[in-house]
Amino acid sequence: MENINPRKVLVVVYSFSGTTRAAAETLIQHFDADSLVIQASQYEGKPGVWIAGMQAMRKIRTTSITPETMDMSQYELIFLGSPIWWFSPAVPLWAFAGINDFTNKSVVLFNTYNSRYREKYISEFQDLIEARGGSFKDHIAIARGSVSKHGSPEVRQELDSLLSQKENIYEHIIGEVFCSDE
Repeated sequence: MENINPRKVLVVVYSFSGTTRAAAETLIQHFDADSLVIQASQYEGKPGVWIAGMQAMRKIRTTSITPETMDMSQYELIFLGSPIWWFSPAVPLWAFAGINDFTNKSVVLFNTYNSRYREKYISEFQDLIEARGGSFKDHIAIARGSVSKHGSPEVRQELDSLLSQKENIYEHIIGEVFCSDE
């Protein structure tokens, strides 16, 4: 695939176990994109797992993250990624989306999940992006299966397959033609 101008595509990711980070790395490579990793130290270790579960179950949408904001003015297409917690994107991604400006940005949500997600929460995330000025373009969901698949080649292969099926969406957004290496 021919490289796309990295100044146009940004991948923002919160990863709890490493699986979503593997998906983000696939997107970064695929689009030759810039990246930003969200940190949320309150979810680290055994107590963090409990806190994450309780906050997600209660549908809490804000938490302390680093960095909180980012100037995204140079980007046209922004991928926002996290695992699914209690059928919804993880709390740190909600926090990032709730305090950043997505005016005139095309946004794609990507998630990794073990059991399932609910379309209701994806629609609520879309509403948040649109309230923050963005245009929600797509949702990519990657089933990770068992814990043994965390960061595995299967996750990357599934995402590569999904991207090849959706290239026309992203081609239109950034106004560049995708070319196969032959």
